[in-house]
Amino acid sequence: MRDIPGAREVRRELLRGALTDLQKVSGEVQSQSRVDRNTASVLVDLGQLFDEIGDDDGHGMTKTAEEHSLRAVAILQEVREQETDELAWMIDYSRALNHLGDFYLGHNRANDAEPYLAKSLELRRVITDRQPQKASFQVSLVLTISNWGDLHAMRRDFKTALTHFREAIEICRANSATANADRRVRVLLADNLLKAGDACHDMNDNDAAFGYFTENLELNQQRYDDDPRSSYAMDALSFSHERLGNHWLKVGDLVKAREHYQQMLELTQQACELDPKSRFLLDGLAVCYEKIAQVSSGLGDHEAAANARQKAAEIAAQLRE
Repeated sequence: MRDIPGAREVRRELLRGALTDLQKVSGEVQSQSRVDRNTASVLVDLGQLFDEIGDDDGHGMTKTAEEHSLRAVAILQEVREQETDELAWMIDYSRALNHLGDFYLGHNRANDAEPYLAKSLELRRVITDRQPQKASFQVSLVLTISNWGDLHAMRRDFKTALTHFREAIEICRANSATANADRRVRVLLADNLLKAGDACHDMNDNDAAFGYFTENLELNQQRYDDDPRSSYAMDALSFSHERLGNHWLKVGDLVKAREHYQQMLELTQQACELDPKSRFLLDGLAVCYEKIAQVSSGLGDHEAAANARQKAAEIAAQLRE
């Protein structure tokens, strides 16, 4: 459903509607006396779904997601000695570890994430060294390297974070150059360019940040050109313009900043038209108006600033309903 217009909120509603069934499956899996790698994989998948449902509407699924993810890791540790296929076990274990680390990062728990991401990264380097030609292993490695960079960025160790984002970028570049490059590689390349640019900005290396943001814009523009009806492509391109707007704001060129924020706004409006129930996109639309209000005020266009602030306030009120 990822590339279907309007699918974000539909997916959320389907998950909420399926919650009873998911909980039933969860109970059946949890009650099994025999555990194996397949059980662990199901628990990882359930953990991801429960985390996506989250605590909205009183569901309280975040804790359940954590419990499933921890149980998956524990099972894989438990069955290690009886596994005959070491590589398959390493693949599943590293996936469960990375998922749990990613879960903790998403809930601002960097210290909890660290041991799981560290072990996942160690295993995924071994896996990739054994079969460097396999693209899916490269993608998995990049995911964990990027998460490792996020962890250091959360701790404001931007220099170390940038080192990891750059490694992820180089792996993606090497793999995206092939004729049959996985689409995920190009998406990951764009994501890590954005993260590298953010790290450079945080270290006040504005020229380097501009280079990363410009390359990110080029990639996301191509993604949008290839699929102009995808709200995800619109959203990605809007982030590109936001970062370039932030860059020009940081270096004092408010005219260029407003140009990029305006493009950010137009893309987010298009995405909202395709996916009007998406709270994520509505929140992004409010951010667009706040950015435009900021630069308009700096340029002395107080009427435009006031109008933008009013629209941002209206959206914020809508999201509170």
